[in-house]
Amino acid sequence: MACKRYIETAGMRLSNGEIIYTDPLNWDTDGDGIRDGDEIVMGGFGSIHAVLNEDGSYTFTSDYGITFYMKSNPTMSDSDEDGYNDKVDPRPLKCDVFKYALKNEQYVKTLNQNNDLLYGGNQNSIQYKNIPNGGCGVIAAADTLIYLKQQGNIDYYYKYPLENIISRSIYNQFITSFSDEYLTPIDTNNISDIITELCSSPALGANRKYLSEIISNLISDNTNTWGILPPMFESGINNFLSKNKIENYYCKCLYNPLYYINNEQKENYYNDIKLLIKKSLSNDIPIPIMTSFGKIRYKYENGVTQDVSQHWVNITSLIEDNITHKIYLIISTWGKKATINLDDFIYNAGTGSCFAFILPKNAK
Repeated sequence: MACKRYIETAGMRLSNGEIIYTDPLNWDTDGDGIRDGDEIVMGGFGSIHAVLNEDGSYTFTSDYGITFYMKSNPTMSDSDEDGYNDKVDPRPLKCDVFKYALKNEQYVKTLNQNNDLLYGGNQNSIQYKNIPNGGCGVIAAADTLIYLKQQGNIDYYYKYPLENIISRSIYNQFITSFSDEYLTPIDTNNISDIITELCSSPALGANRKYLSEIISNLISDNTNTWGILPPMFESGINNFLSKNKIENYYCKCLYNPLYYINNEQKENYYNDIKLLIKKSLSNDIPIPIMTSFGKIRYKYENGVTQDVSQHWVNITSLIEDNITHKIYLIISTWGKKATINLDDFIYNAGTGSCFAFILPKNAK
């Protein structure tokens, strides 16, 4: 036991020359549930010398002829820092989780009415026309353009500075002016009036009032807006880029297929989208996406989950987990950070769901 304590105190040399020190009074130095002796093992016996002292104790010395083999780091509960505790990690010394993120992981920073820092904009705080109910696409587009300007990817004139932290008043003014000129949520009030007229036939009797309400609600979701549809989003971004003489980028919406001919086609589409997301993030470009009539589960930083449909958000990071074989997307939504599953979005977001990539002009 005394020899073991000496080795732990003096340090254990690995074959690469690194010396590992563990706590001789603790069988599990890093608290990961694995004994130190199971995480680092002796590679062979070397020169350890014991000298008997006059008081009966021993002094140990070593010429470091011993080398040790490390199965996992006994001083780190997550040796490869991939988010998995060594006790459950099948490869504790090899990272199996990879993150692709925007260079500025704080993204677009603006303030709400309480001066709380937001992670991107929140349309609910902008009381202007149909933006509270249908402005998520406006926010996704504007935040993308703001981020690209802040990072120096593109340049355009705006009368107020879009600083690192944008004040609520300046942000709201940018959103309203951008919406008026480039992306205005569809107003369904007129459509509701037409449906009401069509459903007013006396032949429908007492049911006509309820039929009118049901159809109107199905079309407008009782919000009087259809929001921003993907073709509008694409043309709005491209009009902005063109008007501001930004010639090196363009926007292209890629729609999730309605169906797949076979599993190979399904896998190819999935891999293509994954690659495009990684490339965009590597080029420091957020990716707006729209969920259609399907529902996608959002998980917020506080652990709360929410099932959401008919909503635009921006991808700011991708996490590829090769242990669970899942890919997660970090998104900006309603001024908060949330996580969704890429598989869930591709296969469950519904007809018309899409990715809106901002691509270099030389990209195919």
